Amino acid sequence: QSVRAATLNKTSGAENHRPGSQESIVADSDSNIKGTNEKSTVEKAMLNLPSDSPAGSMNTDSNFAGVLAEGTNLSGYRNHILGTVSVWSIGVCTLLWICLLGVLTADYYGKLPGWRYGKDFSLAFESDYLLLATFLILWGISFIICVSLFILKPYLRNYFRLLTLPADGQYVCAVRPLNEIKVMEDNANKLQRSINTFSERLRTRLGRDKEYTTCPIEKTSEGRIYFTYQCTRYVLDEQTQQYAPYEFDIGTSHRRLIQQADGLSGAEVAYRLELVGPNFIEVKVPSIPAAFVREFVSFFYLYQLMILWIYYVYAYWQVGLVDTGVILLSASIKVALRVQSERRLKQMAEQEETTPVK
Repeated sequence: QSVRAATLNKTSGAENHRPGSQESIVADSDSNIKGTNEKSTVEKAMLNLPSDSPAGSMNTDSNFAGVLAEGTNLSGYRNHILGTVSVWSIGVCTLLWICLLGVLTADYYGKLPGWRYGKDFSLAFESDYLLLATFLILWGISFIICVSLFILKPYLRNYFRLLTLPADGQYVCAVRPLNEIKVMEDNANKLQRSINTFSERLRTRLGRDKEYTTCPIEKTSEGRIYFTYQCTRYVLDEQTQQYAPYEFDIGTSHRRLIQQADGLSGAEVAYRLELVGPNFIEVKVPSIPAAFVREFVSFFYLYQLMILWIYYVYAYWQVGLVDTGVILLSASIKVALRVQSERRLKQMAEQEETTPVK
């Protein structure tokens, strides 16, 4: 049995050693995990630990090595002022472009404020053809911009950061391949196989065959550098400059467990907390505004909202208002149900109890 930080794997005989000989997650799919059999008595003396206290070890099981072999990669990134300005510029320009569509729509009905109020097509020299042609061109450009941002969303922010080694970055991006489970693939006919092949190629082309997770680099109270990925703390080995999960072997026999009945010293508890973190699964529930933003950035709503502009301009604003109301109502119900379910999940996953210790 073992107390461990790596929830991705099952223990298969990790070897004992201290951080001086930690193994690492290599930011490369061709790298593997190398184990050591070294126990640091010097660190135990510095921490005032008993010589027979359970030593920690990095994860060396074959399941974890297999995950890396499948193509899980790590990349380090650092912020830069020019990249941050560029990202904000893209967001501001996109909003201004949409506002321009709103201005043209208002001018179509002669609702611009000031001296233009009551004058139709005033921005197009009172030509409805010129206004509609201008609107369609700007609408097409806006649609291309929004679709491009949707496709590039998983890695757009990191594109405007400086690429560096994972050990030197402010963020670590974990790229994990997504493998689909297809049911009754052998019984598919020729048309279904062709559709599946096309969809796979399209997913690969659009980068949807991989999961991109950007994790911030953090530091413990003792200055250890780590990041948390899928409820697992990956600690930086200062010698190899690579990250790895850590685990503590508490024994494989009842005799070994009984020997630890007196508990751990304060120094050992602090040491383990540094390497594996608290025994707690945190579930983050977004706020209501953040949940609405997450809902509306999907392609389904993006497509519908762009189509609504056509209704508003071509004298079908009544239909546009009805469709907008239906979309907002549907989105509100989905957001409410999703937030409610995530809050229930948080209550089930996060458990805190007070236990008396003799």
